Amino acid sequence: MALAVPRFRATLEQHVELGSPAPVLPGMQWLASRAHRAGASPGDWRTWLLSRFGPGADMLQRCPAGPAVRALATGAREEGCWACAQPVHLLIGLDHLRLAPLAGLQLSTEEARAIDDSIGATLAGSGYSLRPSEAGPWTLACPTEIQCDTVEPAQAEGRDIRDCLPAGRDGAQIRKLMNELQMLLHEHPVNARRAERGLIPVNSFWLWGFGRAQELEPTQLPTLCTDDPWLQGLWRLHGIAAQPPAAAAGALETEATLLIAAADAVADPVLALERWESDLGAPLAAALRSGRIRSASIRLGDVSYTMSRADRFAVWRRRRAWTELLA
Repeated sequence: MALAVPRFRATLEQHVELGSPAPVLPGMQWLASRAHRAGASPGDWRTWLLSRFGPGADMLQRCPAGPAVRALATGAREEGCWACAQPVHLLIGLDHLRLAPLAGLQLSTEEARAIDDSIGATLAGSGYSLRPSEAGPWTLACPTEIQCDTVEPAQAEGRDIRDCLPAGRDGAQIRKLMNELQMLLHEHPVNARRAERGLIPVNSFWLWGFGRAQELEPTQLPTLCTDDPWLQGLWRLHGIAAQPPAAAAGALETEATLLIAAADAVADPVLALERWESDLGAPLAAALRSGRIRSASIRLGDVSYTMSRADRFAVWRRRRAWTELLA
């Protein structure tokens, strides 16, 4: 089985910045201490995960994020070019804009409807159409094939957006569209009401993952437990419903070939670490200790490990602190 928690290192650093006591994560620390460190894995974590049991990066290339997330909402492959449209908050600095953390930006049904009405009127006649969804991120239908290089919002958090804006053949066109959406939302009534309630305003949409879904050949896929909409959409296109990360403990009881990914943004780092420990770390450690599963590949942030059933007997490997395990 394979487990990826791409936000693990960043969340741990947030925990330290808050001045909280060192987190007690016995399951996670047992796994990382007993496993063999495979080194840093700076590439895409989805590619790493899908390469464990066969589908590989080709699956991501054949269906980019936009059409995959659209399939999550509709249950089918739709023609045309699609992109993800992530509601975001841009922090204004003296000479730059930064992308704020994504956690805490969920829109209510009423808020989404009001913003959709405004954007629909603005985009009328342009060929672009924004599609809200309660099953995942919003999507953008494009009038033509769009070719541009984009950065996933999770990779742009905290960065100057000038370093992350769409580039390539149609990059200027998409940057212009993002500016129009930003101006529309700047003083939108929804944001005024959110500010009154102490909520973070949604003052822009981050457009990424442009592409068209190719015909997908029938493929036998392993069980997937994830909160990642891109992977959920890929499995949905193959007629399989992904389970949430909380279902991993039950799946570990019966599944030998299992992919697990916890990628969602959580505002409270303490809560996130506790959830990953209870839902993922503790059950996986128990499954390896009992010998129910033979081996596991683990990726925490950008550091990966491999562990076999025999490693449970390596009692000389002490449980080490995270500063040492992730250094």
